[in-house]
Amino acid sequence: PSSLNDDEFAMIKNHPVSGYDRMMGMDMKKLNVRTLASIARQHHEHMDGHGYPDHAKGGQIHKYAQIVAVADVYDALTSSRAYKKAYPPHVAYKIMTKCSGKQFNEDLLNTFFDHVAIYPVGCILKTNWGLGIVKKVRAGLTRFPILTIFTNTHNDLLETPLDIDIADYGLEAIHSVMDDMEVFSTIRKLGVDPSQYLLNDEES
Repeated sequence: PSSLNDDEFAMIKNHPVSGYDRMMGMDMKKLNVRTLASIARQHHEHMDGHGYPDHAKGGQIHKYAQIVAVADVYDALTSSRAYKKAYPPHVAYKIMTKCSGKQFNEDLLNTFFDHVAIYPVGCILKTNWGLGIVKKVRAGLTRFPILTIFTNTHNDLLETPLDIDIADYGLEAIHSVMDDMEVFSTIRKLGVDPSQYLLNDEES
């Protein structure tokens, strides 16, 4: 129920080799067993050689294992565990991009996040203009959502909401993502649920 101690982590680090051995012993005629087994063995290797179990690096790591490594870490970060809460996508993005080139293949990491909503539809952002709700996310431009701004910078409700494409202004226009408690407090203060702007957009 808590973080792993050194002995427990050492035991966990055996799973890539155990998976490799088991898969190499399987009879799967229509599948490339060696490729699948290599993924199992190498999905915790790092591009700079600091992973495990073999300290493989760069081109020594199977391309499919490099892909799975990205997906595996993202899943771990955005899932709840006994010892931690799930991180939201934008936090996982920040953590993983700091490891780009060291732990992950940079091109594969960028491709992954080009197709994963860093700011999912419905999340509330603090911006240069006030509070905005994400109304649209586009492949290749996931860092630059389209928002409906519904307050000014003093958190006063706007009479006419404003649609903004962050791609026209740059990432510095986004200050932060509101957490659940902040959103709840804002809804109580304004007497308006921002999700109504998404419903209005769908109806139009």
